[in-house]
Amino acid sequence: MNYWKRYIAIGSLLLLVTTLTLIAGEITSIKKGKWNSPTTWSGGVVPTLLDNVTISVADTVTIDTTATNSVTTIECNNLTVLGVLKFSQYFSFNITMMGDLLISTGASFAINTSKTGTVLFQQMALYGNLTNRGIFDMKTGTAGSTQNICQISFLGAKNDTITMNGIYSTTNNEFGGVTINKSGTGRVVLNSDMYLPSGSSSNPASVNPYLYFVRGKVETGPFALIHLWTTSTGVSGASDSSYVIGAMGRGMGNAAGASKDFYIGDENGYRPLKLRSTTSGNGTGNHAIVRVIAGDANTGSSTLSSDVDKLSKVRYYKIVYRAIQGGGSTPPWPVMDFDRFSPSYGLDDGVAAGNTNLRVAYSTDNRATWTGMTQNVLHTTNLDTLPRTIIPDSLLPAYTLDSAAGPAIYAALARVAGTTENILETGSSSVEQLKGLPIGFALNQNYPNPFNPNTSIEYSIPKASKVQIHIYNITGQLVATLINDHQPAGNYRLNYNASGLSTGLYFYTIHAGEFHATKRMILIK
Repeated sequence: MNYWKRYIAIGSLLLLVTTLTLIAGEITSIKKGKWNSPTTWSGGVVPTLLDNVTISVADTVTIDTTATNSVTTIECNNLTVLGVLKFSQYFSFNITMMGDLLISTGASFAINTSKTGTVLFQQMALYGNLTNRGIFDMKTGTAGSTQNICQISFLGAKNDTITMNGIYSTTNNEFGGVTINKSGTGRVVLNSDMYLPSGSSSNPASVNPYLYFVRGKVETGPFALIHLWTTSTGVSGASDSSYVIGAMGRGMGNAAGASKDFYIGDENGYRPLKLRSTTSGNGTGNHAIVRVIAGDANTGSSTLSSDVDKLSKVRYYKIVYRAIQGGGSTPPWPVMDFDRFSPSYGLDDGVAAGNTNLRVAYSTDNRATWTGMTQNVLHTTNLDTLPRTIIPDSLLPAYTLDSAAGPAIYAALARVAGTTENILETGSSSVEQLKGLPIGFALNQNYPNPFNPNTSIEYSIPKASKVQIHIYNITGQLVATLINDHQPAGNYRLNYNASGLSTGLYFYTIHAGEFHATKRMILIK
């Protein structure tokens, strides 16, 4: 009986502690004041990482120090701004939010100009969603003197959804800088366009609206991640583990022309594109937006120029030009000329190694007709270091895009008419012959294994043979034929994309003359 009394007492205590924790975890501002002042908050307690914080409608809270509290780090769980939350004009702060940030209609969460005579640099770590229905501005002031800027790092293993309210301007819906550094399978998902502003050489080296890719992907859907700063070094770190799935915009420069890399891809891989402009734009905030579109570049009725006979069935690119200001509701629209579109390829693009028959084609009539771009400097395909960019000759004359919604250039991989090495289809395989002489028949373990969705299989045939390599699922059903051809003696590497298959255990087999072998592979998506 004493044990039961003890358990009941312990249970009651835990319930009491839980109740007190829930109550203590909801903190609301009760007057105008500074974040680090206990008198600003209900309960007289400065918020911690466990607390959900609300800035009341009538209150203005400043992220600043007090005479008795000089801590330059603030933290909370969820933050809801119904009133005004302002940044210090005298100190730089580190801000950590373990949950969501919501700026309500009529509310404001904004940077203030620096009054120190130097640029202030703030850093915010956000682990949840960001929704702006009021004013959200992370950069203000004059570069080199009164500017105040906040770099936001998106962290954590869950998806962060970004929703901005209305049209971008220099006073709303503006990010000061962004770092993508998610863990696990976490992504940043856009529910609206996301804008980073222009930078300035007048600022200290690290205090500008940089876009850093570290880990994790940005999923744009119908929207775009747009970085207006025209310096090439304003964006860095993109890789096959951190890039934009969908559309990315970049400032193209106010000089005569510029080349910019667009760090984009789709669900099956990172496929950046390099774009070159030849003229300056004539509108404020000139930028190009490049979107990767998964699917067949050929509409099914597209007309191809005589020098190419097939377009990529895997993916293609759409390029548009925009300007924030400079055009009214009627023409003339701001314009910019473009003369080179350089896409990239990987294992799933159906490109075979060691040939010079890959080309780039473009369309300016919504893919009704495609023209192959000349390639006077021949590109030899290579599958060792991917993705690999193919750079065609420039267009003469360059093609003009205006900022009105609609006009676009489309670009895609293509192949020389009459050639067959590059099949340009997904779920495909390509083979490259390796150096050295084989000492016998062999089938090696695929690498990597497990894989998603690309893997390589090396095999050897010491004499010319008809080679068949098949993939079977766990029930013994044939799901793919990778090789069915006569091959000369040699060591080979087969590069295979299994994007059309589902997660599971598979078997791959080789039949070469009298040699037969089977090995297992694991696909994990």
